[in-house]
Amino acid sequence: MQTERYFPDYRGSSLVNLMSSILQATGGASAYAPLSLLPPESLAQSTNIVLLVLDGFGYEFLMRQAEQTVFHRHLAGKITSIFPSTTAAGITTFMTGLAPQQHAVTGWFMLLKELGCVATTLKFQPRCCEASLQRKGVTPPALYSNGTSIFAQMRRATYSVDLASLINTDYNSRMNDCPHRLAFSTFPECLQQLGAIIAQNHEPKFIYAYWDVIDALSHVYGARSIETVRHFYEISDALDAWLNQLCGQDTTLIITADHGLIDTDMAHTIQVEQHPALRETLTLPMCGEARVAFCYVRPSKTAQFEQYIQREFSGICDLYRSEELIGKGLFGLFEADPRLFERIGDYAIIMRSNYVIRDFLLGEKETFYVGYHGGLSAEEMFVPLVVIRCQTL
Repeated sequence: MQTERYFPDYRGSSLVNLMSSILQATGGASAYAPLSLLPPESLAQSTNIVLLVLDGFGYEFLMRQAEQTVFHRHLAGKITSIFPSTTAAGITTFMTGLAPQQHAVTGWFMLLKELGCVATTLKFQPRCCEASLQRKGVTPPALYSNGTSIFAQMRRATYSVDLASLINTDYNSRMNDCPHRLAFSTFPECLQQLGAIIAQNHEPKFIYAYWDVIDALSHVYGARSIETVRHFYEISDALDAWLNQLCGQDTTLIITADHGLIDTDMAHTIQVEQHPALRETLTLPMCGEARVAFCYVRPSKTAQFEQYIQREFSGICDLYRSEELIGKGLFGLFEADPRLFERIGDYAIIMRSNYVIRDFLLGEKETFYVGYHGGLSAEEMFVPLVVIRCQTL
């Protein structure tokens, strides 16, 4: 079954354009157009601009829920994620304001030619073991963005409210160079931190916050599961109660996500180890995501690789020369960072319907999920744009 595909709209309706609006409203700049649904001038006069990222909170997921929630009441519309529609690329876009075309982060697993290894991107570790990649002068900004940061560009006080479990990781502590970083453990604690920052003074502020539980539950149980839906209503109720305390503050709260998720099962899971004729064509394990795999193919085996994919996986994936995707504008607009070409392999496999492809290392724990992201389905690509202005509550 062919699922309809949706490309990122970098010309005015994507996460990159949202970050352009925020940057332009706070004194920064972006080569990308501002978000058509949220022009910079609609934000610039707000004393407090708060960006709350709910990891995995897809637009299609929201549309399946009851219409009475705070998210529905303040829904401004839907926008697109980036490509790949994954946390590694999306969070780097939030931190830098750049599209993957420029920050060159292409998935959970990514070849870092500079260090001679395949890395687990957000953990900043080699995929083979739990060891930090940090060396003298080698940090995530040097490899992922050339040091660009949204916080450094803004002409107002900036704050970042992060999960205690993530705040001091190599990626977060280096990519998020916000001068004021506060930790929390629960969603109510996150809201308490936001409220305290907003109330402390009347100076212009930008506050970034991140919550990951919708994504975590969707991976384990599925985006349609009771567990994930229950949590959605819990955070909706908590947010509603908190907003009642915010009346009188000059605050614009923007809520969105890095991506949504699509559910699958083992019947739609391809395990590369069960395809030795395919594996022998590869020089590296597949990189990227289970929904979009970047393949490094032996030059002498390209015909075998192409024929195998077309014969064995007909109807369940699309095969591209990876550079074609740059030409199609999937990673962004304007000139590509040279490292992008190294990090998308020779070929890209984009899965159709709800199929996934998994390629495990020798000795690696084989973990299979229900919910996945990274692809071009509506479930993965569209995210909500929720805009709450305290004056209208």
